[in-house]
Amino acid sequence: MEGQRRAGCSNTRHWLTRGLACSLFGGLAAWPVASAFAAPAGTAAAVAERPRSELTAARPVAALALAPPLAAARPAAPVTLAPGDFGGLLGGLGGTLGDIGGALGGTLGDLGGTLGELGGALGELGGNLNAIFSQFSAGLATLLAELSGEISPTPGTETFSGSIVWAGISRDYLGIRPVNAPAGAPVLLLLHPNGLSPGRMANLTLAGRLAADYGAWVYLPASRGGAWADDPGALFGADDVGFLDALLTREVSAHALDASRIYGAGYSNGGFMIERLACERPALLAGIALVAATLRDSVASRCTGPSRTPTVLFNGTRDPIVPYNGVPTLASATNTAAFWAARNQCVATERSITNLPDLDRTDGTTVSVSRYTRCVDSVVAQYTINGGGHTWPGTQYANYTLALGPTTGDIDATLELWQQLLPYSR
Repeated sequence: MEGQRRAGCSNTRHWLTRGLACSLFGGLAAWPVASAFAAPAGTAAAVAERPRSELTAARPVAALALAPPLAAARPAAPVTLAPGDFGGLLGGLGGTLGDIGGALGGTLGDLGGTLGELGGALGELGGNLNAIFSQFSAGLATLLAELSGEISPTPGTETFSGSIVWAGISRDYLGIRPVNAPAGAPVLLLLHPNGLSPGRMANLTLAGRLAADYGAWVYLPASRGGAWADDPGALFGADDVGFLDALLTREVSAHALDASRIYGAGYSNGGFMIERLACERPALLAGIALVAATLRDSVASRCTGPSRTPTVLFNGTRDPIVPYNGVPTLASATNTAAFWAARNQCVATERSITNLPDLDRTDGTTVSVSRYTRCVDSVVAQYTINGGGHTWPGTQYANYTLALGPTTGDIDATLELWQQLLPYSR
């Protein structure tokens, strides 16, 4: 058999087929049967001790032998290729490769265009990310300053602090006043919302501008436990009305301030407290401003009869804390304005509505002002922030108060309330 295999390989005419045949037959000749079908452990030693005749007659081994099937198999017809056939094959292969190259060229061209567009998009994204990062950095710097709890200094002003004992409890306050303050200056009582410190309230509103530009003294007292006792119907709570009245009375006397021009403003819980103070001490405040606050039923029931109290309100239509349209025990923003219009003896049907310029088209808000035009030496103005949330209009902290809803950049509530109230005195 070995001789037949080698003869079949050497008699093949063509050099290529001869090489393939020799490789095939040579490989098969060198392939030991035992390596392909190994006997169980110990079997090989036992078989080696038997006579050759027994090995030849052993049927299990003979059945596994590859020689008989190979000997019976017909040899494949030799394949012969002329040298010219390779030229045709190579030519066809060259054409196929050319087609593939053309297809790849077109695909790569399209890919290049796509990558170019992607590069442009990434460049634009990079520019946007730079802008976002710059905005974030500015917001972070502002946030860190606010979190410090200290009043950010305003040129031309100075800060001070003090305390007063009321009802046996020492109560603290901060203040901002102009440098070399003259006598007879106006006063703004500015109350923080629930959980915000007086210093942070000063930073939030940039209240130092009122001292620097208008010569006002700004007082920022601290509530007990972080919240004002703004609900007269509550069973428990500090006497915040008495505390605020005592603080203002003492400070006006001590610094020769103008008692006829004391104004009150508050944000959220602070705004509700200002309303309660105005109702229970109607002769104290020359005007009030409420930001993100409406009117409690418990306050309205104790606030009867006419009383000239110029009032400015700022309410967002998307306020998640104090709903613009009201809830049980809280009046709507529109009804709150109507309540104070009645207190100021305004004609209910005489109102003007002005849509203010949309100065910041990126904040998703617009502002309109409804004014009662026929009041007795007073003003009631309601600023509706369409799309606005539970925020202070115009604050620089809008970047991190998103949970409270949008903040408008179309107005500055601090300057608006002051300019609306300042013409009036008690």
